[in-house]
Amino acid sequence: MANKSKAETTDKRPATSKWVRRTFKVSRRTSYTLAIVFAALWVFTIAVRYPNPVMSYRLAMATPSDSVRLQPSRPIDPTTTASVFNHSEEGMPATVEWQGEKVAFSDWLTKTSTNAFIVVRGGTITHEYYAPGISPSQQLPSYSIAKSVVGMLAWQLIDEGKLKWSTKFVSLFPELKTGDNFDLVTLGSLLDMGAGVNVSDDYPSGPSGWGRPIAQMYATTDIMYFLRHHRAMDTLPGIRHEYRSVDAQLAGMMVAKAGGASLAELTQKKIFAPMGGEFKASWAVDRDGGWEKGFCCLNMAPRDYARLGLIMLNNGKGTHGTVISPKAMTHLTNPTLPSFSDDHWGYGSFVWHPYPGTSSFDGLHEQLVLIEPSTQTVVVKLSDALDGHNAASIEVMHQIAKTAAL
Repeated sequence: MANKSKAETTDKRPATSKWVRRTFKVSRRTSYTLAIVFAALWVFTIAVRYPNPVMSYRLAMATPSDSVRLQPSRPIDPTTTASVFNHSEEGMPATVEWQGEKVAFSDWLTKTSTNAFIVVRGGTITHEYYAPGISPSQQLPSYSIAKSVVGMLAWQLIDEGKLKWSTKFVSLFPELKTGDNFDLVTLGSLLDMGAGVNVSDDYPSGPSGWGRPIAQMYATTDIMYFLRHHRAMDTLPGIRHEYRSVDAQLAGMMVAKAGGASLAELTQKKIFAPMGGEFKASWAVDRDGGWEKGFCCLNMAPRDYARLGLIMLNNGKGTHGTVISPKAMTHLTNPTLPSFSDDHWGYGSFVWHPYPGTSSFDGLHEQLVLIEPSTQTVVVKLSDALDGHNAASIEVMHQIAKTAAL
């Protein structure tokens, strides 16, 4: 029996050894293949001006509020004399109408992944909510609220004579001339989403859709490279009005060039200082020292979004002086496009007008600022709502704004 056991042991050793060698070879081949694929992806992302594969994946999978720390940005410093809010406590309604049904107010905040919710009436904060883990000083992303800031800055520069409604984009960026219809794009056609540049806002979900132009513009590390490859037109400027973020990007670049400073610097000087900005803010750029992504990616603390709304409410005035002249404000408070969206909201100069006399700043994933002059109210909602229902939440905010303080 001892001899048989020894023979069996001897027979098993070669088989075990072969299995180990085969497993090692497969693992080594797999490692080599993965290394080659990763290196190829790294080279590819550099070639197309994307962040490296790791950062691209993290940015694609991040919650909206996490995107702030994943992109390079240019700082906007708070003012040394921030405006001070008075505080009083206003009870919110027990239930609200949301998507055709009554839901508890607290459930609405939770269901829509609300990070911050602020109600300001007559300059006084009457309600202020922050989700667990969110602080009053935390920078939260604007997404397309940034477009409204670009609109404000554009009208400031028009007032100063540094820009005109008819100023052509290529007059400031002659290196991007094409010799065709792109050269006809004006600031006015951009502010009213009528430029005709063929970059649609068909946002993808996750990394699989990052080949789409709108995703490329969001993630690019070289906005000029992106524009050189995306100047095709599908209509003449002014023929058709369609919501396209590329229009705001081009307008933001015109503002920066005509203003002689970056969008962040202009925002700090022309908006943040006179409105009394309280907390640090920032504006994401394509790369360190590069261009701001003017169609999105302004990051501010919740109360400073409220201050932005108060500029609109107070006809262009901030705590420390006039931000926008009354004449320019008429272009920001009155739609040039009376029925621009599926919800028949008005639009103009990158500001929405969901109801008569009411204005709003509106960003992806329910970044919302509602301005209701009839009750001297500003309502702010900043969210991580991946499947955001902006129009439905604006309706809730309007219900609250129109209701007298309880």
